[in-house]
Order: sequence, then structure tokens, then C-alpha cells
Amino acid sequence: MLDRLDKTNKDGGIGGVLSGGMFSKNEQNSLDSHMSLSVRVDYQNEEVRFDRTLNEKLIDSLSLPPFSAMLSLADRDGNSYCTDSDIFGDTKCTVGFDDEIFIDVNASMPEDIMEGSTIEFNLRIDNIIKWDFTCDVCGSECSASLPIIDKAFTFATPECPTLPKSISKSLNYKLPVDKRDTLDSAVRLKVEGTILLTDSTGTNLFHMYLEVDAS
Repeated sequence: MLDRLDKTNKDGGIGGVLSGGMFSKNEQNSLDSHMSLSVRVDYQNEEVRFDRTLNEKLIDSLSLPPFSAMLSLADRDGNSYCTDSDIFGDTKCTVGFDDEIFIDVNASMPEDIMEGSTIEFNLRIDNIIKWDFTCDVCGSECSASLPIIDKAFTFATPECPTLPKSISKSLNYKLPVDKRDTLDSAVRLKVEGTILLTDSTGTNLFHMYLEVDAS
């Protein structure tokens, strides 16, 4: 199991990253995370920080079909927002509220993901409210309702069984954060939990721990 990372941030940042922190010891041992992803919204410094930590031993033994993926985040002049990288591309990235982001994504998967594959979200809001839902990876719409505000959202998934063998996209993006938000008026929310990808036979393919902290 990935170790608990820094719980406090001395430079005024937000929160910390836990890998499997919401599970009992037995659950942690039975379903370790391949990856931990942290997204921290820092209203004081007007920036968002992204960090990804890999469990390299588990990544090496992935049951996924052979695949590759590379992600990069840079400004208009090609200067990276990130200070580190791993096998999936850029990590340890800091982006200001007003920054324009140019995202390059290159991914390939030689084998199709078949009908019946699912992605399962087991999340907690502010460590109290459950937010659990499961969607098909392909072949149907994914629908979920956000607790507290009871806001529903739906999006379409790709058709089964054929998915693109390779994806190469460049995106131009700006953070959906209003700089006018102050420390008093900004939305305060923390979402953490796990995301599990399972194939049509019920085999667990990929397990990720996620923390989004704007608390």
C-alpha cells in the first residue's frame, strides 16, 4: 500500500493525499491503489495543484491490455506547468486561476474494451456523505446525482466494443474557477475515494485513489 503522504502543507496549501485511507486494513490489503491523484484548490494563492503518485509494483503487474498514455500541460509558449513526470506524463503541476492551459494527450490501446466493463466510483464528500455510482465504460449513458445539491448529470460513453486504437488531442483550457471568489465566499468542499475499472468478466483492472480538496 502506498504510504500516507504529507497531511499538512507548510506553504499554505490545502490538505494531503491518502492512498486507500477510507478503507479498513483488510480492504486496503485486498484492493491496493495503482495510482493516487490529488487536486488541490488553493484560494489564498489563487492556484490549483495536481499531483499523481504511482504504485510502481502494481503498475508493472496491471491486468489491462497493453496500453500507453502521455499527458502534458503547458502554457501558450510551451513552458510546462509541471516539475516532474512519470510513465503517464507530467505531474506535480501548478496552474494559476488566470492561466491558459494547453493540454496534449497521446494514448493507445491495442485491444478493445468489451461490453460489460464498468467504472465504479466510491467517494465521500467532506468525509461524511457517500457518493457511490457505477457506469458502463462503453455502450450506454452514464448518469449520477451529486449529493447535497441533488444535481444530476449525464454523459454518453463510446460505443462497444470498438474504441479508438489511438488518441492524439490538443486541448486549450482555462480553469473553471472565479478569481473573484474570496477565502470567505469560495466553495468549500472535499471529495475523496476510489475509482475502480473492471472488465466484462469482473476482473479488477485498475484502481485509483482520488482526492479533490477545496476545503
